[in-house]
Amino acid sequence: MLTVRLSRDLESALATRARALGCSRSDIVKDALRHYFDLEKSNLSSFELGKDLFGVESNSDGTLSQTYKKKLKAVFNEKRSR
Repeated sequence: MLTVRLSRDLESALATRARALGCSRSDIVKDALRHYFDLEKSNLSSFELGKDLFGVESNSDGTLSQTYKKKLKAVFNEKRSR
């Protein structure tokens, strides 16, 4: 549970909006916080958004950086032999 102190103006605006929507003040505050946190998520850097994907390749055995030249030569040789 959380208690929040609001200015009279903000509390009045919250109560007025809750009556107009037919919901509780708590519902409006919860929705506002969800919206705030969703916006914060969308403001992540490109690095933060993709860091769980870096270094991941579905067709790799995990040694791509170590065997890159060998695999590249194999691809070129295969193209030449056609």
